[in-house]
Amino acid sequence: MNKRLMSSFALAITLMMALSILAPLRITKAAPTITIYFDPHPYEFTTAVIPSAGARFNVTIWVVSDTDFNLMMWEVRLFFNPSIIDVAMEDGIYRVWPQDALGGRNFDERYVFYGEVGGMTTTPNKPSTDSILAGDLLMGDITVPADTPKILCVVEFEVKQIPDKGGELYCDLAINNDETYLYDSVGPILVGPNPNIHDSWYKLTWAPP
Repeated sequence: MNKRLMSSFALAITLMMALSILAPLRITKAAPTITIYFDPHPYEFTTAVIPSAGARFNVTIWVVSDTDFNLMMWEVRLFFNPSIIDVAMEDGIYRVWPQDALGGRNFDERYVFYGEVGGMTTTPNKPSTDSILAGDLLMGDITVPADTPKILCVVEFEVKQIPDKGGELYCDLAINNDETYLYDSVGPILVGPNPNIHDSWYKLTWAPP
């Protein structure tokens, strides 16, 4: 076998190996980068805005992805310091959306399952004094479009303490735990703890009257 023929065989083998590596890359779809986060972030106020205990404010938790993704179920567990802020309640109902007692899935057009029917919207509950748990389940997948932030849940908090003169009160708003997750009909697509699940915080600083 002459050198030219041997070189041709070597080149053919090299090309075949390269194609065998590249072929699956051409048909593999990139996994989406999905993020769960608070917006606005952080929740920082002064006593000029919140002058007394009993005042309320909302925190909103969102999901967004850089590509389309399927979603069938989500859950969020939010931890906080109940001596500083606590989930607001009226008529025995925690002020958390979505839930059937407060408009179901139609409370906001930006909600990820807005207008969907079937499945089950869980009733928000407190597994511990320092946390609230919310979630929603469909009977099948919906497609969440890329680069379109969608609300997962809204929690209304009531301020329990006001800082002393010159002081401040701070607490974490923590959702990056194993009871925060997203599932499609195949299985989990994002489960905490995960660097793409972002916590926030609350701070109330004294301001001169």
